[in-house]
Amino acid sequence: MSVDWMIELPERDKVALGGRRPKGTLVIVGEEGAERMSAPVAALKALDKRLEGLPEPPASRAELLFHLRTVSEECAMARVARLVERRDYSRKEVADKLAEDGYSHSCIDRVVERACSCRLVDDARFADVFIRTKVYAGWGAARIARELARRGVDVASVEGWPHEYLVLEDEADRAYELVSMRRVPAKNAYAKFVRFLAARGFSLGDATRAVSRYLAEQEGEE
Repeated sequence: MSVDWMIELPERDKVALGGRRPKGTLVIVGEEGAERMSAPVAALKALDKRLEGLPEPPASRAELLFHLRTVSEECAMARVARLVERRDYSRKEVADKLAEDGYSHSCIDRVVERACSCRLVDDARFADVFIRTKVYAGWGAARIARELARRGVDVASVEGWPHEYLVLEDEADRAYELVSMRRVPAKNAYAKFVRFLAARGFSLGDATRAVSRYLAEQEGEE
C-alpha cells in the first residue's frame, strides 16, 4: 500500500524574509488527514525527481521521509561545496547559510560534521586565511579577534596567534601608517582619527600614540 503525497513550491517571485529563502511544503495524506512539512525547495525538487525514478512509490510515511532526509543531506552538501568554491567558510558560517536555506537542525548538524571530517570546511584553515587577509588590509588585533568570534572562531584557538601574524610592538606604527593616509579633518581631528583606528581594531593606547604623532607632524609642517 503506497502513501499519498504532494509537493507545494513557493511562488517564484516570493521574497525571502530575514535572509531566509522561501521554503516549499511536503504534504503527506493519511487516514487522519493531511500532514504538512516544510523543506528547502531544492530538497523537494530532488525528492520529486527521485520518487519519479523509483520502480515503486513509497509504501509508507517512514519510507517517504527517509527519501526526504537523504535528498536533503545531498542537496545541503552540494550547497556547501558551491559555497567553498568561492572562498573558505567557517563552520558557523556554513551552518548559518544552510539554516537560511531552510534545512533542519539535524540535517545541518550531520552535513556540517561530514564537511568538516573531509576538510571541506576547516576552521583552522579559514582563520589563517582570514587573519592574513585582514592584517594586509590594515586591521588591528582587536578587530580581527572580534570579527573571527562573529564567525564562530575563538582567536585564542588559532595556532601561532598573535605572534606569527602580528608584531605587536609595531601596532602603533601600523596605526600611524593608516591614519597618515587620511586628510586631517577641519574639526575634531584627534577624536575622529582615534575613533577610526579603534574601529579598525587598534588598542586605545596605540591609536592615541599614532594620532598624536601624526597631528604633531602636520602642525610642524605648517
